[in-house]
Amino acid sequence: MSGGVGAVGEVRGGPADDAAARLFAGPGELRARCRALDWGATPLGAVEGWPQSLRTAVTLCLASSFPTVVMWGPELVQLYNDAYRAVLQAKHPAALGQRARDCWPELWGVVGPLCEEVLDTGASVFVEDQLLAPERRGERAAAEQAYFTISCSAIPEEAGRPAGIVATVLETTRHVRSRGERERALERANAALRESEARFRLTADAVPQIVWITDGQGRTEFFNRQWTAYTGAPYEPGTAVQIAADFVHPDDAAITLERFEVAQRTGGVFEVEHRIRSAQGEYRWFLVRAEPYRDPETGEIVRWFGGSVDIDDRRRAEAERERLLAAERAARAEADAARATAVANERRLAAVIAHLPVGVTFAEAPGGRHSVSNPAAVAIWGVVPASPGVDAYSRDFVGFRPGAPGVPEAARRIASEEWPLARALLTGEVVRDELAEIERPDGTRRLVSLSAAPMRDDDGRVSGALVTTVDVTERERLLADAEAARAEAEAANRAKSEFLAVMSHELRTPLNAIGGYAELLAMGLRGAVTDQQREDLGRIQRSQRHLLGLINEVLNYAKVEMGVVRYDVADVRVCDVLAAAEGLVAPQAQAKGLTVAVADCDGELAVRADDDKLRQIVVNLLSNAVKFTDAGGRIALSCEAGDDGWVRLCVTDTGVGIPADKLAAIFEPFVQVRSDLTRPAEGAGLGLAISRDLARAMGGDLAAESTPGVGSTFTLTLPVA
Repeated sequence: MSGGVGAVGEVRGGPADDAAARLFAGPGELRARCRALDWGATPLGAVEGWPQSLRTAVTLCLASSFPTVVMWGPELVQLYNDAYRAVLQAKHPAALGQRARDCWPELWGVVGPLCEEVLDTGASVFVEDQLLAPERRGERAAAEQAYFTISCSAIPEEAGRPAGIVATVLETTRHVRSRGERERALERANAALRESEARFRLTADAVPQIVWITDGQGRTEFFNRQWTAYTGAPYEPGTAVQIAADFVHPDDAAITLERFEVAQRTGGVFEVEHRIRSAQGEYRWFLVRAEPYRDPETGEIVRWFGGSVDIDDRRRAEAERERLLAAERAARAEADAARATAVANERRLAAVIAHLPVGVTFAEAPGGRHSVSNPAAVAIWGVVPASPGVDAYSRDFVGFRPGAPGVPEAARRIASEEWPLARALLTGEVVRDELAEIERPDGTRRLVSLSAAPMRDDDGRVSGALVTTVDVTERERLLADAEAARAEAEAANRAKSEFLAVMSHELRTPLNAIGGYAELLAMGLRGAVTDQQREDLGRIQRSQRHLLGLINEVLNYAKVEMGVVRYDVADVRVCDVLAAAEGLVAPQAQAKGLTVAVADCDGELAVRADDDKLRQIVVNLLSNAVKFTDAGGRIALSCEAGDDGWVRLCVTDTGVGIPADKLAAIFEPFVQVRSDLTRPAEGAGLGLAISRDLARAMGGDLAAESTPGVGSTFTLTLPVA
């Protein structure tokens, strides 16, 4: 290439210089540097060989007041305007005519894919507030973190394929770091985008946006190739109504036509945001803007020059930003609420600790200094437990381990490291209910129960320990008194049972003799017996049998209470027990005119029980039913196997019933509900008590339900075999 360049702005002669002078004519540093640069030495080659689309893009770039860079060809050679110098800083002026990858090697991992996407697809890329770390302050300066809003659009060559990129780059660092500034930066970026879009709409096919022209009534006259590339539809003349119906989202068609009608009527700018259907059937948001062109003579609107700019990414970014802002506000509110809750909980905890009847002391790790002691702790110890550390525990606190009588106190005294609080701090041990006898400053001693536990931080290290102190002096005294009373009561009960057993045996011997002699006399062994004598002997025998029955009951109860009854638990068939019991009480029932009904029972149904004890219980229940059911009444005996693993034997009568206030007492020994004078005493009141004790000893229970005047039901529950 002929000619040469001296200082910036000096133009050499020759065709290339003429072409550069024309293309880069005008004021400004970058125009001067572009005129002076030997473009033939760059991958772009001499200016006179540049395609028209590149020249158009360069002209618009240099005329823009926004930081704009044109990257052309496979090497993405840079050409930028004066405003872009602020983005480059120390990289200027070396960046002019330099490959973008070589200019921004530290950013190419982020910027490179954006450029590749634009060149590969021809679609525009908009990135808002992108965090980058450019090295633009010189060789020795460290990289800085900065935010940039970048809008990249493809520059098609004459054949229609993307051959370069025009990018508007705004640094938004301060705006990102300040919300108010960020919003103003966004508005300026949007204004820059709108201005850039307005400038590029006149470049038609040289820009990647949809450009269109209609007549004054809205009938289309022109669509650039971006329309076909996006919609997949070739250009065909049509009305605004047809375009809206065929390509605009149904929800946006009405407002689009309404806005266009208003612009036509008022002569103002037509502007609307609506969604346009792509060739793939998806909808993207576009900003549509058109300026009217009037007839110079008549002033009538004869054409509309418009452009449709893809703003889908921007709207998504705005929606995402609003979502993030809302999430941030929600998170802040949640954090504030959590802090308020934590403060309230701390206050509640402090109030609870202050009013606990248990002494609470907290010690800090690692030294063991006491930092918190509630009033109860002060009251128990007789002093504020504020020891400076673990090493001083045995000095500040006097305590002894409860030991055997005769062990010297010196041997029982608790060392510093032996206190539960010290063990929790030093080893992380958890101590529960450890007794110690403490000596208070006034010389008095108390028996206390100590529990201690370590408190750990997030890393699991012991950060402190908590000890609780409970004064158990009175409790231990009461427990000792209670134990002594229990032992005394058990001894008295055993003595009572032994007395009853001995006395019952002593009484049964003469009663048997009385019965024997009365029977002998009745047989006439001592001479003839008159009818009056025989009646008297009968009374003697009945009284003897009654007294003997009472004594036997007392003996049985004494055996149960003393725990000397042996149980031979095995599988017992229920039907056999019911049949045997019914056979034993049938004569008594018939004598009183009672009906005894035994329900059908599964022959294989069995329970775990002692056979003799089970029969004794059932016979006793049936005998009681006969005693307390008047003539003409009914007694029912039934069994039922439940799904819960229990068998229930029920004895139901239509007798006099038991008052509700007496129902719980009938299982107590020596209790008879019917002890009135209208009915002679028929027992000692031990039968039900013995029966329930036997049932419980076999793993079951005995319960009763009753309604006075209606009858009673006694239910024996035993485990199924």
